[in-house]
Amino acid sequence: MPAFNYEASNDLGNITRGVIEADSERHVRLQLKSNGLLTLSCTLITQQLREQKTTTAQPPIWLKSLTERSALSPVKRTLLMRQLASLSQAGLPQEQALTVLLSQAESKSEQEILGAIRSKILEGSSLSQALAQYPATFASELIAMVAAGEQSGKLSLVLENWADYLEARANLKQQVVASLAYPAIVAVVALLMVLGLMTYVVPQIVGVFKNSKTALPLLTQIMMAASNFLRSYGIYMLLTMITLFILMRAILKMPTPKLAFHSFLLRMPLVGNLMQAAQTERFASTLAILIRGGVPMLDALNAAKRTLTNKVLINQLDTAINHVQSGATLARGITLSQNKASPKERMANLLTHLIASGEATGKLPDMLTRAAQLQGAILSRKLQALTTILEPAIILVMGGVVLVIVLSVLLPIIEINALVK
Repeated sequence: MPAFNYEASNDLGNITRGVIEADSERHVRLQLKSNGLLTLSCTLITQQLREQKTTTAQPPIWLKSLTERSALSPVKRTLLMRQLASLSQAGLPQEQALTVLLSQAESKSEQEILGAIRSKILEGSSLSQALAQYPATFASELIAMVAAGEQSGKLSLVLENWADYLEARANLKQQVVASLAYPAIVAVVALLMVLGLMTYVVPQIVGVFKNSKTALPLLTQIMMAASNFLRSYGIYMLLTMITLFILMRAILKMPTPKLAFHSFLLRMPLVGNLMQAAQTERFASTLAILIRGGVPMLDALNAAKRTLTNKVLINQLDTAINHVQSGATLARGITLSQNKASPKERMANLLTHLIASGEATGKLPDMLTRAAQLQGAILSRKLQALTTILEPAIILVMGGVVLVIVLSVLLPIIEINALVK
C-alpha cells in the first residue's frame, strides 16, 4: 500500500504532520476525517521525492552528498538491518516488516525513505532494487549482499551479518577517534595558549623595557620580532594556509598527485602502518561477509574494493581482480598484483597467507574474518602506541615553547635587577 505525507489540523487548529498508508489521497482524507482531522495537504512519498529531484535546483555535489548521508545515521542503518533481519526470521513479509519499521520511525527523512522503499516493494521491486534508490544511504556492497541473499533464500542471515559488520566498524571508528581525540585537544589548547602569549602577553610586558637604555637580550628581541610579525601578518598567514589547503585538496583530486600522495602516506613510519592495517581490515571483513552471503567472487571483490580509500591499494586490487577473472586464485592474484610494490605499499602479507589457506581448505570466509580480526587487533595496538608517544611529545614540545617565551620575558627583568644592584 502506498505511503503519503500528510498535514492536517484538528478542531482547535493544532497542526499534525506524519506518514499514513492508504490506497489514494481520497482514502487518506477519509482516514484523517474519521480521526477528527481536516486534511491540509497530502502527497505520495515517491511522487514527492520525484518532484524534489526535478523541480528544485540541484545543490552542490558536496552539499547533496552530505544531505543524503545524514538521512540515516550509521546507528539507524545498523538498527534497521538488525530489525529487518529479526522480522524476516519471524516469517513476516517484507512489506509488513517495513510497515512495522515505518510506525517506529522517528525522523521525517527516515519515514520518507522507509515509505518509499515499501512502496517500491509493493510495486513489484525486490528489496535490493528498492535500497538501490538510495546509494548514499545504503552501500553498494550491502545492495549486492541483499540481492544474493534474495536469490539464495538467506536474506535474514545476510542482514544479520551486515548489522554485525556495521557495529564492528562503528566500534573500530570510535576507538580511533577516542585514541586521537585527547592528543588533538591538548595540541589545540596548547597552540591557542602560545598564540595568546605571543600576541598579547609578550608585547605588554616586554614593551615596558623598550624605553630603558639597556639593550634587550637576544632571546627577547627574537620573541618581540616574532610577536610583531604575528600581530601584523597573522591574519594573512591564516588566509594563506586556508588557500593552500583548498588548493592542495583540488590538486589531490587529480589521479597522478593523488596516487603519489597515497603512496607517501603508506610509506610514512607510523601513519603508513595504521593505514595498511585499517585498509586490510576493512577489505577482509567486507569480502568475508559478501562471500558468506553468497555473492559471486568477482562481484564480491568489486564491491569490497569500494570500501578502500587508498588509491595505491585500489589499483593493486584492480590488477588482482583481472588475474582472478583470468582463472587465478584470489591469493595468487593478490600476490601477482603486489610483486612490484614495496612491503609498505600493499595490504598486509598475513591477508594473502590466510586467503591461500582458506582457498585450500574451503573456508575462505572464515579465514578472511580471521584476517580482519587480526588486523583490527594490530590497528588497536598501533593506535595505543601512537597515542602513548604523541601525548608526552606534545606536552614536551609545547612546554619547551612556553619556557622560551617565559625566559624572553624574565631575562630583561633579571638584567635590570642586576644593574640596580
